[in-house]
Amino acid sequence: MEDKPAGDAIERVRTLLNLGRAAEAMEACRRLLAADPDNPELLIVASIAAMRVKRNHEAVTYGRRAVALAPHADSAHGALASALLADGWEQDATSAAYTAVRLGPQNWVNHLRLAQCLLAVPGEREGAWQAASRAVELAPHEPETHLMIAEVAFTGGPSTPAEIDLAERAILEALRLDPTNAAAQNDLARVQLARSGVGGASAVLAGFSGAAVADPRRVGDVASDNVRLVLQQVIHWQGYLTLGGVCLGLGFVGKSPTLLGRIGLLVLLAALVGFLVLKWRHYLVGASQRVVIRHVLHHNRRLTGAAALLIVGIVVAAAAAFVPSGGVPNVLVVALVIVGSSLVLCRSA
Repeated sequence: MEDKPAGDAIERVRTLLNLGRAAEAMEACRRLLAADPDNPELLIVASIAAMRVKRNHEAVTYGRRAVALAPHADSAHGALASALLADGWEQDATSAAYTAVRLGPQNWVNHLRLAQCLLAVPGEREGAWQAASRAVELAPHEPETHLMIAEVAFTGGPSTPAEIDLAERAILEALRLDPTNAAAQNDLARVQLARSGVGGASAVLAGFSGAAVADPRRVGDVASDNVRLVLQQVIHWQGYLTLGGVCLGLGFVGKSPTLLGRIGLLVLLAALVGFLVLKWRHYLVGASQRVVIRHVLHHNRRLTGAAALLIVGIVVAAAAAFVPSGGVPNVLVVALVIVGSSLVLCRSA
């Protein structure tokens, strides 16, 4: 049985982890392990801290030492399973997770972890579903168990409407239990994106942005990357729309532009700009959306460049209405090349 000073020190490390201060927790673990290298509880916490700072191989080492010192502790096998999974050893992680379930069958965390491990193994989705369902049975009031159901139902790839509906219901239950759960907000936005596509981008961006702001340490990076993916789809779709608009404008003016053709070109481009501005006003409607979208664009030069080229392409196309007759089609072709370059850049963002 661990003494009280050691127990207090471990609790302080756990507090640091809960506060998202993983680097400090890792340093504290190293200091404590130097004085007490054979404390299995401390090794378990050290394994968790190592994973949080992306030192997965080190986390596996701590996990194996904990299992060697406490072979009958389900928490030790669970920590090892999580570390192995993070380090890319899905089969070994699943084996350790099964051991944790066998040693602690009433601990919902063990079943949740088993579901995570099985979901990473090809062909084990049904087993992951059973493990996640058991976790819900044991802990129906824990949001994490419902989120695991959603993760099994909707893996992010091609899904049926029934799977998307099931995932959405599970996430909404998690949010009912914990309305501030940033992970649930992020997952709900993912499901909404799968259901509505780019047409529902405003609501989806609101969900991802809200999740990033609500928990920047744990969910921020994932949610911000999801915002990037949505913006990429939006700019790509708007690029094709602009490409079509410029092509239509080229048809209006023809080889010998008339005044009516020039006016038609300007009206068409004005309508296109109005539509795009209206869409972006919807995307930037909330404070959190504005902050996160600006942050994502600032850190992704290709996406910013694609948006800038799209604007330049529209300006060049509009300028075609004011050049001499022989140059109008040539300027519009330049606009098409610029918009096409925007599409290529956006695709690589």
